[in-house]
Amino acid sequence: MKGKVSLWALFPVLFSFYIVGFCDIVGISVSYIQSDFQLGNTMAGLFPAVVFIGFLFLPAPVIALANKIGCRKVALYGMGLTVLGMFIPFGMYSLLGCFIAFALLGVGNIALQVALNPLLFCVVSGNTLSVALTSTQLIKGVSAFCGPFVAAFAMSFWGNWYYVFPVFAVIALMAALCLSFTSVKGAGGYAYAASAESFALLKDNHVLLLFLAAVCAAGIDVGMNICIPKLMMVHCGHTVQDATLSSSVYFAFRTLGVFTGTMLLISFSELKNFRIHVLIMLVAALGLLFAEGEYCILTLAGMVGFGCSSIFAIICSIALRVCPDKANNVSVIMMAGMCGGAFVPLLMGVVADCTESQTAGLLILIVCMLYLLYCSFKAAGRK
Repeated sequence: MKGKVSLWALFPVLFSFYIVGFCDIVGISVSYIQSDFQLGNTMAGLFPAVVFIGFLFLPAPVIALANKIGCRKVALYGMGLTVLGMFIPFGMYSLLGCFIAFALLGVGNIALQVALNPLLFCVVSGNTLSVALTSTQLIKGVSAFCGPFVAAFAMSFWGNWYYVFPVFAVIALMAALCLSFTSVKGAGGYAYAASAESFALLKDNHVLLLFLAAVCAAGIDVGMNICIPKLMMVHCGHTVQDATLSSSVYFAFRTLGVFTGTMLLISFSELKNFRIHVLIMLVAALGLLFAEGEYCILTLAGMVGFGCSSIFAIICSIALRVCPDKANNVSVIMMAGMCGGAFVPLLMGVVADCTESQTAGLLILIVCMLYLLYCSFKAAGRK
């Protein structure tokens, strides 16, 4: 669509980005499930793993499907899987039910992430596109921010936290209905690159460096989402319900960081922004190793969220400049980098169980941050 933006076409697409933020529900869910089923940290770390592991190998068939039937249909399938997954724990609240629910949520999220940006490009263009892309980050941030409050409300009003799932299912169903009744012109196949061709780029050491940086960035984001409630319970004596609300502080600062990071790009280069954000995260994470008080932990967690907010986008931007003629291939690799949300929290759980210390799990995040700091300087070697 050129020159003019149709709100009737734009609203369903933006509404769909709200559903993308549902994957962050896994962070607070881990705390509740771990408490309900008396799980160890390693076992609890398997839940984010089933959500994000699919990013490593599922984008290829989803992309092929999008090229064949169109991004709009793929987005609808993704929301359908999300709706199905969100109803399962409500009807079958067990470890198996939760694993199936999160697996479906992960696959649905992959489908949405593959399909929604191309749909957005069909609806808006020119200067309006940058505004729309920024809006999608805000919408996903609001979705993540609201999750802990919805769970706390469900716990207080209905007596069980897992009532959050049917609430999310209804919202996803509404988004699917809005998109299904909206015609998006040009929303047919999209020129995504083949997965095999994309992963061949990892033979380039610079692309590999940035792919591992994307893995670390995604791992830090998911890992912090899971770690914050645990720190609040251990160091501040909070209940699970109160502790999970603290995750909203992280999400609020992460959303704020998106806008601040956009403004900083006006004055500083991408690499300088990269280093600034990583240093903020690293200093705050080191502080969390010794933090005890509630306000201290929340402030430092917020700083990590602020620093983490723009890291993934900056890494993607640098990677696209490294291989400008392979933009679609790079996009596939960066999407695969989100599998860090599976591996890093699981490793954190293993360390926490071995040391019998929740704080020790932070060391894994600090290692990831140190790698990002290394990458922020090493990436300057090729532009």
